[in-house]
Amino acid sequence: MEFIATVNRGGYRPTGREINEWRLRSDPKPARKGRLLEPEVPEVPERRIRKGPTAFDIALGSFAKSQGAWNKQLSAIARQSLIALNSPAVRSAFDTSRMVERALGYEYDVVPGKPGTAAVYAPDKRPEKFVAHLRRLGWIERDSRGRYGVTLLGHALLKAEASADSGDEDSSVMVLAAEDELAYGQVLGVIAECGDALVMDGYLGAQELIHILAHTSASRFLIGDRLNKGRVTELALQINLAPPNEDGSVRELRRASFHDRFVLGEHKVYGLSASLNSIGKSMATLIEMPDTAARSIRADAEEHWSGGVVLARGLHPDDLTDVDGDAVAAGEVQEQPRIIRQEDGVFLHDGCDVRHRSQQAAQRCTKGP
Repeated sequence: MEFIATVNRGGYRPTGREINEWRLRSDPKPARKGRLLEPEVPEVPERRIRKGPTAFDIALGSFAKSQGAWNKQLSAIARQSLIALNSPAVRSAFDTSRMVERALGYEYDVVPGKPGTAAVYAPDKRPEKFVAHLRRLGWIERDSRGRYGVTLLGHALLKAEASADSGDEDSSVMVLAAEDELAYGQVLGVIAECGDALVMDGYLGAQELIHILAHTSASRFLIGDRLNKGRVTELALQINLAPPNEDGSVRELRRASFHDRFVLGEHKVYGLSASLNSIGKSMATLIEMPDTAARSIRADAEEHWSGGVVLARGLHPDDLTDVDGDAVAAGEVQEQPRIIRQEDGVFLHDGCDVRHRSQQAAQRCTKGP
């Protein structure tokens, strides 16, 4: 379980083979004896085999045959007595030499012994080498040219190890309670601290975009491909009329297919558990991502941004001119585009009490600044 959890923290889901290989054979294989080629042949000692029946045996047999039925029982007793006298125990009590054997009529054939042979094995297998060990575990792989590379499993283990060493568990988490009027302002303040940021929110609202343009230096906005056409039109119009940020970066809106919500600042990356238009309405969290995760998120976000569809671009510094027609620096613009806010389905702007039905009407209004 610990192995699976570690790999999961690195962003990878291991296969059953990878799990069992680690569980059953995680260490390098030790040296092993080669396979058996020829089995051992045991030694056969020299032995003597007695030849046929002896004279003693013949005499005993003749004696038994000469008796009648009436004394069979007596013959059996006599035979058992003779056999007892001929037993190895009785013979050894007197003399077990060949002289006694000859007297009793024993003759033997000598069968010579045979020397044994040891078992034959193939050459011993060496201990598993380091590279072979890593390949077997699935941490590295070799291509057709004999070059090695780290697998997805290997990258996940390295990422998990780096995360543990850097103390990534201590990342900052901001809990945004429901019905908290200050929650949205806290998130807006974080975005402002991010400088020239990229805001990724699949369901970004028009009102939230107005606030970000007015109070932060975020210049790039990425929305999802499921946003309805009316909302996309509102966002695009706001970007078209937006001035450059304090650094002179042109604001831009793009669309791509993604799910999670992030704020990618100049130095930090934050993850949002809910869309900006839900902050303060339902419980959410704002998490400051640790360095290891931030690098991965940045790379993925830039891919989405590069492959996204361009929907709108804001005003360029060259488009903002003073009375004499000279270009005005982004930080020296005398007149900023009118900030329009949406409330209860109508559009309002400072200096005017009229409740405009459309954003275009509010922009063309001659009242107020």
